[in-house]
Amino acid sequence: MIIYKMYQYSVKATLCSAVFSVVALLLAGLALVAFTNIEGIVIRLLVTAVCGAGAVFSFVYLSRQLPDKIAEKDFDNKIRNKPKFAYSYCKQNPDKFDAVAEINPEFAQMYYKDENNKIQKIN
Repeated sequence: MIIYKMYQYSVKATLCSAVFSVVALLLAGLALVAFTNIEGIVIRLLVTAVCGAGAVFSFVYLSRQLPDKIAEKDFDNKIRNKPKFAYSYCKQNPDKFDAVAEINPEFAQMYYKDENNKIQKIN
């Protein structure tokens, strides 16, 4: 079973989380195989420890913390530079319209919020 985080506004971060969850799973499996199949005790413990540490690092940092940072940067870049993304975000979060319009002037020139809190395109 693969456990990864889904990021609604960042495919890159979701992909990073999924890939490194798979890497962690493979390293954990390799650690188990090394522990049960390697003859020399020193080599067995060394390979098992390295693979186990790699699995923990891959899961804890590369699959959990790194994607959070990627998602934050990706979202910030998209909300500032892509009017269609800003529109999609504001359609789901109409209360954020003013803040988004302030940081994305191109979006502010293309859309407005009507009296019913609906985001409308300027004709």
